[in-house]
Amino acid sequence: MTIQEKKEYLRRYQVLDADIRQIGEELCEWRKRAMKLTAVISNMPEDSRAGNHTRLAVEQIAQFEKRLDRRMEQLMRVRMETEKAIARLGNPVLRRVLKYRYIAGHTWEKVAAEMKYTTRHVTRLHNRALQQLPL
Repeated sequence: MTIQEKKEYLRRYQVLDADIRQIGEELCEWRKRAMKLTAVISNMPEDSRAGNHTRLAVEQIAQFEKRLDRRMEQLMRVRMETEKAIARLGNPVLRRVLKYRYIAGHTWEKVAAEMKYTTRHVTRLHNRALQQLPL
């Protein structure tokens, strides 16, 4: 596996995590819409269109919740796989670099600060870690 392929493999967790955040935000928006619809509908005389809007909002919420559940299961599975791959590295310093970068999602500057190294040194350690990563 090439270095680039290893990076992509390790980035899967962050990609899924960002996707989950987006789905969660959309779910919150649909819940807000449903609450507004409910408030408006409760003050209005009977109207079949209002019921349709509420039903649509509830259906959307249910779909987002299902998507979120599937992505959460996938995220947990990918995190475990990523952690297992990183754990196979013999050097604990190299493991920390990869954990900070790919599990915690830190920038190079933050990884360097956490490890009390320069950014340049951290990127060199990262390259060494990727070369040694047994995937």
